[in-house]
Amino acid sequence: MLDILFLKDSPIFKDVSDEQFETLDFLVEEVAIPSGHFLFKEGAKASSLFIIRDGQIEVVKETNGQATVLAALGEGEVFGEMAVIRSTTRSTGARASGHTGLYTVNREKLDVLRQKDPVLWGTLMYNIAGVLSDRLAAITKQMTSKADGDDASAARSDEQKGFLARLIGH
Repeated sequence: MLDILFLKDSPIFKDVSDEQFETLDFLVEEVAIPSGHFLFKEGAKASSLFIIRDGQIEVVKETNGQATVLAALGEGEVFGEMAVIRSTTRSTGARASGHTGLYTVNREKLDVLRQKDPVLWGTLMYNIAGVLSDRLAAITKQMTSKADGDDASAARSDEQKGFLARLIGH
């Protein structure tokens, strides 16, 4: 059963009414990933976004056979949203660090929602665009600060490193 209160806190479901949440039963699925297992690997076809319900996901990039953890994502974080906007492949892998519960929304079900409830579809797509826009603005600011030689911005916090990994990895 969907935890509607949890989902309402997600930026993806901002401004979705209680009545509209009744429609989301078919759209949102729950997935459980055992510790150490991959949700998806680098290069896999991408068609879903994910919201971490509980647990942790490691964003993993492989270079020359060596796996590097780029970021650790936790409860409430959204990743993979680009996959519901365009057909693409994953540029990183996602591995569970401990047992992890996720909510997932895939592009095909969003297409069904577009026909079934265009207003709700529009709200969700607007919210997804907002998440992507916020990430683009933050990375632009970060890159501008770096180009200006701001030493303080060069020493990024763990949160910024995680953000960057999510931006380029999904």
